[in-house]
Amino acid sequence: LYICGYSAGGTVALKLALDGLETTEIERPDALLLFSPALAVNAFSVFADWHKLLTIFPFFEKFAWFTINPEYEPFKYTSFAKHAGGQMYRLARIVQKQVDRLERQGKLGDLPPVTAFQSVVDSTVINTALVTEFYDKLVPNHSELVLFDVNQHLHVKHFIKERYRTNILGIEQTESLPYTLTIIT
Repeated sequence: LYICGYSAGGTVALKLALDGLETTEIERPDALLLFSPALAVNAFSVFADWHKLLTIFPFFEKFAWFTINPEYEPFKYTSFAKHAGGQMYRLARIVQKQVDRLERQGKLGDLPPVTAFQSVVDSTVINTALVTEFYDKLVPNHSELVLFDVNQHLHVKHFIKERYRTNILGIEQTESLPYTLTIIT
């Protein structure tokens, strides 16, 4: 059984696998494949549901959206509902607490191998959380993290924000990782 998830689906896939460590009623997967999992989103997302006070009135119904645009992008929504941001924030917090709890209980080692793909310039999720809130807490079990780096070509490098390179350097300089790290530039 392989469970795959993209963005919020990656978080749900991880939640399902973590739940499988805490109950026998859920079948444990053999492996997880996560694509840009949303393990952390902007902290301001906690306030995303403020619009509910106004959107009950028809005049304010568009306040329920951060943006409303034509949907032409096949891999990402161009419109974004505020309620979705609030729900994603709550789910990410639940998963983070569950990871911490299972780590303290010594059960995180029973998690199947996890392969995750993440861009270092993802503007939707906080991509460093995948490392700090999850991968750094794993025990060696053949998990792999694949990071898509920015263009490091000398002529382009000056236009790239330094924080993206700093994030990868911090991981690369760690001597012993409990997972395999692959960086694609």
